[in-house]
Amino acid sequence: MLRDGKYPKYFLPEAVPGYCSLACCMGVLNYFWGTSFNGQNTWQMMNLFKEGLYTGKEMLDLPEIACKLDQLGFHVDYYFSYDEELHKDSVANPTKYLYDRNPPCYHQFIKYDEQG
Repeated sequence: MLRDGKYPKYFLPEAVPGYCSLACCMGVLNYFWGTSFNGQNTWQMMNLFKEGLYTGKEMLDLPEIACKLDQLGFHVDYYFSYDEELHKDSVANPTKYLYDRNPPCYHQFIKYDEQG
C-alpha cells in the first residue's frame, strides 16, 4: 500500500463497460488504501480530483486517472488493447492512434503492449 511505501509491481485496473472512470478510480483507491468508496461518494470524489480546468461535470478518463496516480507516487504504465478485426489499422500503426487520441501531457504514460 502507498502508506507503507510499497505497491504491487503490476497493477492493471480494468474499465468495465457501463461504469464511469470515476468508479474505476474509486476502485483503485479502495484497493490501495483499504477504503470503501462507492456510488454514494461520487460527489466527494469529484471534489478530491477537481482542478482548475474541471467544472465538476466532467468525469476523469483513464489517462487522467493514470496522471493522478502518478502524482500520488504510483508507478503507472498505461496500456491500450485492440481487437484486430475491428482495428486493423491501429494494430498496424499502434502509436499513431495512441498519441492522436490523448493530449501530449499523457504521452508519458502510454506504453505499447506488443502481446496485444
